[in-house]
Amino acid sequence: MQINWMNLISNRTLNRGRDYCESGMVCSIEKRKNGWHAIVFGSEDYAVFVPSSLDLHFAECTCPHFAGGNICKHIAAVMFAIDSGDTASDGPNDGQTAKSESIEEIVERADASAIRAFLIEAALRDESIERQLRGTFCKADAKQAKRDLQKTTTALMRRYERGGFIDWRNAMDFECDYRESIDCIVSPLRIAEDVDGLIELAIARLVQLQRICIDDSDGFFTNAMVDVAEHIDLAYSWGDDAQRRKMLDELLGFLEENPGKDRGSIYWFEQDVIEDYIVRRFSSDPATAPSMLETARKQIEQLPALVVHGYDRNATKRTSWGIACMRAMTTTGSSPDEVRAYAEKGGLLETSDAIHALADAYSHANRLSEAAEIIRAHLNVRESFHYQSIGNRPARLVNRLIDITRNIGNERELAKLYASLLLTDFGYSIREDDLTTWYEELKGLVGSDAWDATRNQLLQSMPSSTVQLCLAHEGSIEELYAHIIADDGNGLLRFEKLLADEHPEPYIDYYLHSARLQMETAHERKGYRRVAKCLAHAAGLPGGYDRACEAALDFRDDYPRRSALLDELRSAGFVV
Repeated sequence: MQINWMNLISNRTLNRGRDYCESGMVCSIEKRKNGWHAIVFGSEDYAVFVPSSLDLHFAECTCPHFAGGNICKHIAAVMFAIDSGDTASDGPNDGQTAKSESIEEIVERADASAIRAFLIEAALRDESIERQLRGTFCKADAKQAKRDLQKTTTALMRRYERGGFIDWRNAMDFECDYRESIDCIVSPLRIAEDVDGLIELAIARLVQLQRICIDDSDGFFTNAMVDVAEHIDLAYSWGDDAQRRKMLDELLGFLEENPGKDRGSIYWFEQDVIEDYIVRRFSSDPATAPSMLETARKQIEQLPALVVHGYDRNATKRTSWGIACMRAMTTTGSSPDEVRAYAEKGGLLETSDAIHALADAYSHANRLSEAAEIIRAHLNVRESFHYQSIGNRPARLVNRLIDITRNIGNERELAKLYASLLLTDFGYSIREDDLTTWYEELKGLVGSDAWDATRNQLLQSMPSSTVQLCLAHEGSIEELYAHIIADDGNGLLRFEKLLADEHPEPYIDYYLHSARLQMETAHERKGYRRVAKCLAHAAGLPGGYDRACEAALDFRDDYPRRSALLDELRSAGFVV
């Protein structure tokens, strides 16, 4: 083997991969035209690909560890299997090779007692199989789950901690093992739809997380809290009114606990996440809204102004509970006007969550036009981020406005909305695909007969960056170029890929000028490399080669003693 693949993998991962290979965890491995394909048993069945070149930079695995940018034990196990010659092939000369039995065929043929014995032995030998077996077949038992949680957390901390801290070298391995263990512990409760058990375990997880001291560069605690919130959400969706009221009491109890000296700073992050979840979920639930209304008012009373260096540290929490009041008021029958008066009195209308809550109040009263108007008037407020999966986050205000306007059912109003959005200068708060989508939607609503006139009016009134984006979207190259030139070249580099073939001269001028500017301050190899890169870019444009070569010769003549500069120019393909 020409490539020493073992040098690319840590010793710990190599050892685990060797164990996996020797334990028979690599199955269905076969050689195809582009490389080896295999399935490796783990907490799940992971698909592994190793290219024919055996270059592990191009290997792939479906496990979370590989997704984090690491070569995993599953790839290592397949490499050991390849080295041992334990592979099948589907190449053109494989006609004589006997087809291996599938897993289904093996299980069907085997004796049931022998399979049980094999599973017991495999589970005792490999903790990942044991976790998966317990997670799939254990009875739902919240008390046992909490004991397993404490035992697993302690064991993993002992394995990965060094001096009471899990540093960056072990953080990813710890997170992968922790997530696998948690999934198996939670699985029986999830399968049984045990609402009370899931909540008990979630509270226990919040406490256990406070024991972990880890390098958080990979977002361990953020991922863990997203996971906790999703399991709480499952319990919420399965629970009846009484169980939801109990959930609320238990989560509020967690918030009211004094963290004391023994709890880590993660408690405060957990508190924010759980508080955010309570405000969003329970304020709009008829079963819990009356309690939430009372709770929110008490919380606000207990959060006086706490100004430090000109900043009120309690302002964010008061706003959060104020929004809870708004939602609970709507759910318990208050009119939208009462909700709006409360929001204005509390100064809440500077947050997107409050605008969403007020739009909900108007929509709930079937006053859609007013719901759209309140959003339109506050489109520039800062959007909030919630610690939950992307699919569960509230729609952005602009999307909410479009949905409400569409539900009103007036295509003319929807067309006016799209036009007004395209005419608005949002700066960087709106994505490019938003603008092109609105442009196409408006074109469809206006119709082909009236589109030319509408388009001309838009191009005269839209912000310059929006005009350029829409012209690029249409493929109107000449119009786009003329607009950029008329705008003193603003946007030229943004659309280089689209314009450089037809109009290379401005780009050649730019890169040659940039090379000269950088040369004025370049005194080491890194700076010379940037100069050479600019010249090479200019040389690659139509008609730019001769001008770039001439500039390179000028640099040689102007700086004859800078050998590093000449080296970089030669490396970029210039003869100097």
